[in-house]
Amino acid sequence: MSDVFLLRDAQTARLEAYVPKSHGKSRADDRRILNGIIFINRNGLRLRDASKVYGLHKTLYNSWKPWRHKDIFGQMLAKFAYRIVNGNTWPRRQDAEFFLSSLTQVIRDNFSSRFAPLEIHLKHPALEDPQPLERMFRAPVRDHQPVNRLIIARPDALRVIRHEDLGLLATRERQVRDLIGEATPALDTTSAARAVIDANLGISAITLDRVAAALHLGPRTLQRRLAAEGTSLRTILEDVRQIRAVRLLSQPRARVGLVAQTVGYTDLTAFWRAWRGWIGEAPSKLDRN
Repeated sequence: MSDVFLLRDAQTARLEAYVPKSHGKSRADDRRILNGIIFINRNGLRLRDASKVYGLHKTLYNSWKPWRHKDIFGQMLAKFAYRIVNGNTWPRRQDAEFFLSSLTQVIRDNFSSRFAPLEIHLKHPALEDPQPLERMFRAPVRDHQPVNRLIIARPDALRVIRHEDLGLLATRERQVRDLIGEATPALDTTSAARAVIDANLGISAITLDRVAAALHLGPRTLQRRLAAEGTSLRTILEDVRQIRAVRLLSQPRARVGLVAQTVGYTDLTAFWRAWRGWIGEAPSKLDRN
């Protein structure tokens, strides 16, 4: 872990615009405090563990608390976006890491600052250096997994942290359902089945009965509707597998065995046969550059 994190002048200038001023002027130690808060968040530390370079941890806390209540950091993030400059980087890799780290921080901010998942599962290939993520999550990071997810201990998941207003929750849920109903067009059966397969591939067996149950249809009804749209469950499954397998194996350091498991093949030989049927050559021949 790096002992010090320091913003460059240009970075500081962009962020200081969001920091509350004292009597219309920036405070002399705002830059130091910004550096300290970013340092503890990127390394998953407590305020008291910050380097002495950032001053007293009490000073950091006294600024962090009001800034948090005023959503200063949310305003900063709302104004920034990232651009992927490495053509070999799968865009969803950065999305997954950002979302899971943000979710972990939300849990720590609102429930327990000591929260740590059991494991972090990421769909993309192995990282060159997983240690920064593992420090932030305080948990092992596993690559080549079927889905991006936090693995949480069962007692933590079931523990009641606080009691909500059930009446207000019911009202909000109805409002959300109304908004979703207005904004989301109904999917055709092929698209709906594809979405179910994509969400469950590599996690559970993809069968006609399971997909039909997820769509609240009978198995025969599902078959008839797919046939009317000119396809079948097997065709959709193979298409989803092919797209995901090609995407994963195109990544540097991808391992054929792990990719096969991720797309639902328990038998590596079966995956090789399927791949030859899709691409016409062995997986090892794929250009990963």
